[in-house]
Amino acid sequence: MGADKERFTTGLPEHLLCEICLGVSYPPMVLCAQEHIACEGCLAQIQASPAKNRCPMCQQAISTPVRASLALKRAIEGYKYTCRHGECDWTGAISDEEGHARDCGSRLVRCYRCDDSYMSKDWLGHWRVCAGAFVSCPEGRQACVGTPEDCGFFKRRDLQAHLENDCTQRKCRVTKGCNTRTTYANLPDHEAGCSAAAKRIQELEEALREKAAGASPRKTPLHSQNVHLTNGGRSDGLHTPLRECSLPHTGGSTSRKRTLDFATDSAAIGAPSSLNASSVTGTPVACSIADSLVKKQRRSSGA
Repeated sequence: MGADKERFTTGLPEHLLCEICLGVSYPPMVLCAQEHIACEGCLAQIQASPAKNRCPMCQQAISTPVRASLALKRAIEGYKYTCRHGECDWTGAISDEEGHARDCGSRLVRCYRCDDSYMSKDWLGHWRVCAGAFVSCPEGRQACVGTPEDCGFFKRRDLQAHLENDCTQRKCRVTKGCNTRTTYANLPDHEAGCSAAAKRIQELEEALREKAAGASPRKTPLHSQNVHLTNGGRSDGLHTPLRECSLPHTGGSTSRKRTLDFATDSAAIGAPSSLNASSVTGTPVACSIADSLVKKQRRSSGA
């Protein structure tokens, strides 16, 4: 039989067709002196018949040896031909189609593991679902070993039965962080108890957090206590900067004495709050009051 004329992108003239099967005569074989053309397939049938030495069209003797018409062959190769694999969009010369078909990504390949057919370009997708492919247990990995004939793996078609009946590495699905491994049959009982335990632990943790939040002491701002560390680290509530004041027993001479800043320290040592520092500071009265208050403070500290 000649080439399928439906696979050419355009129609071919009649002189390029086989005069016996009416297909495309490729390669075009010259039968007789009249140059009647037949395809290679029809020529083989003629030679196998009783009238193998006669041209079917003119009954003349078939030329020996039978040769191809190179001119008609080149004319046919000038037309675009499509790939024999239906999903492929390749077009080219009919002489190149056979080489392309051997490596075509759309050619059907039969899997030697499962006997299913798939396109050559889809081999990776088929391998991911192939029932005969070797896979490891998704739960146990290396801890689950298959049969020796399967090289320690499992065939994908047998994996579900292993997970439901034999695998002892099934993980808890309800509690994050649970490291328990068990069988599929025991998994529901474990998950029920594990879920309740996890809920109780969460409740206890929340109770502890609430208790810790209620027991934390309130912090009083340091500035509200009005405590100042002065005079070399003293914290007795006295602020006694050096003042110059006139003492009555010295005849008006000036002496350095510590006086009390009533504006800040009178309340701390029990001094009258009505005293005004601006009216007494730097006067003999202030010096006298300061001395008496300092002595009173020291006596109370010594007691």
